[in-house]
Amino acid sequence: MPKILIIEDEAALRLNVIELLEADGFQMLEADNARRGIEQTLQCEPDLVICDVSLPDLDGFCVLETLRRDPRTFNIPFIFLTARSSRGDQRRGMDLGADDYITKPFTTEELRSAIWSRLKRRKQYETELNKAKRLLEATLYSDSLTGLPNRLSLQDQFQALSQGAIAQNHQLVILSIGLDRFNRINESLGYRIGDKVLQHVAHSLRTCLNPQDTLARITGDQFVVLLDREDATEALAVAHECIKALGVPVNIEHNRLQLSSSLGIAHYPKDGKDIETLIKRASIAMNRAKRESGNQISVYNLDQDRETIDRLSLEPDLRRALQHQEFRVYYQPRISLKNGQIIGAEALLRWFHPERGPISPSIFIPLAEEIDLIGDIDDWVLQQACLDLHHWQRKELPLIKISVNLSATQFNRSDLVGNILNILNKVPLSPDWIELEITETSLVKNPAIAAEILRSIQDLGIRIALDDFGTGFSSLAYLQQFPLDILKIDQSFIRGMENNDRNQAIVRATLRMAKELRLEVVAEGVEKESELNFLREHYCDAIQGYLFSPPVPASDFQAMLHNKHHLPLT
Repeated sequence: MPKILIIEDEAALRLNVIELLEADGFQMLEADNARRGIEQTLQCEPDLVICDVSLPDLDGFCVLETLRRDPRTFNIPFIFLTARSSRGDQRRGMDLGADDYITKPFTTEELRSAIWSRLKRRKQYETELNKAKRLLEATLYSDSLTGLPNRLSLQDQFQALSQGAIAQNHQLVILSIGLDRFNRINESLGYRIGDKVLQHVAHSLRTCLNPQDTLARITGDQFVVLLDREDATEALAVAHECIKALGVPVNIEHNRLQLSSSLGIAHYPKDGKDIETLIKRASIAMNRAKRESGNQISVYNLDQDRETIDRLSLEPDLRRALQHQEFRVYYQPRISLKNGQIIGAEALLRWFHPERGPISPSIFIPLAEEIDLIGDIDDWVLQQACLDLHHWQRKELPLIKISVNLSATQFNRSDLVGNILNILNKVPLSPDWIELEITETSLVKNPAIAAEILRSIQDLGIRIALDDFGTGFSSLAYLQQFPLDILKIDQSFIRGMENNDRNQAIVRATLRMAKELRLEVVAEGVEKESELNFLREHYCDAIQGYLFSPPVPASDFQAMLHNKHHLPLT
């Protein structure tokens, strides 16, 4: 039976309630003051708390506020039992999160009805929440568009196979497969057709593989196959079958498409001993095949590392970029779904090379990480964002928060918190206006230390956002141990959501779970009115995306604030 704690200093009333509820089969706990009540709740975690407002040490409002702040007890149903009947007292209790308010004197039926109503509601809510959690857990192991395993599932399968592969003299081979010029399909026919092409590719590749082979979609148009074979030459035959299958013309919504693909191969353990290294090197080989006109196969070798994205020439330019002021911070507005107003922005780094023009962050950010320059770049972005925000505040523009991305390399610096403080001290800006965005990659290396770092950052007054939720390695239960303030739903779940029931279910479950954890939710990559309407209907807090604005220079964003640009909400 459910466990109920009553916190009441009037002994006769407390014993009467205990006797009544024990007769109904409840397991009863008791406390005669606020501090003992809080201690009992934290130790025993009852299913429901009944608490008097007037207590000898602290009042019941303090008890409720304390329990609502603690992640172990914040969702325990809480009923006030009190002689105070003023509207102000009731309003205060409800604002703090009380579930019901019973005034003395009361009947036994009133008490029973309130208790069973709250316990029933909690059971229903927990059932829905567990359903949402199961859906999200499943999502973390599969790709929502194709239904294929994702990176996390592939990693688990590799770990299981690699332990016995060498002993059994088996060959583990990674195939990295990408469509040639896939971006042209998205640009000319739209993302909806592009998604259908990817679903076709998933089906075609599956026909080339054995049931025990693992086919995963990693990102965009990149697919990875994990083969376990006794003879390495079998892998090459499978690779040719894949190239052949994807070269067959296909009709998608009256569009006849001639696809071609490039494929890279890497071998375990010769080319790498972990799945990430093998995927990276198979992808290097795949990119070389693409550069050599595509529709072919390339086997990884060490020379290919030296050819990747002409990094030898980019490296010295990147080292000089900070000194030569070639970086710019762009801002993508964050819009409240309560009123359509700009409530914040994400600071995004751009590099304008004096000779090559704009360089994609997907090229220079990984390079900056490899050459240990990412820390200096992160520091510069944070400082520049603080300077811009301070400038806008001095102009008395609408007050907003700025969100800055923190790389995994920077997050694991031993002097991270001190370094953040040092930057903030250079700018007369309160930390309350700053948010730091991290990815799950930053957390998985050492969870206990990561949680401690996050608490230290929050102690400064800075909020923490988890970026790209749903695309990382960790499970939902794993993430719940970290102190977070904001959850950002990755754009891969938002794009084309109106035609994807699975993505709709995932977003609904994420929003429900976030409400349970008291997290603010921001949806990324919102481009369509239909996506906006769905998110509003399911009480998402905020959005960012091209529906309102792409990332813009600081001067353009300042003009948005000055002119009070907003998103009309009907």
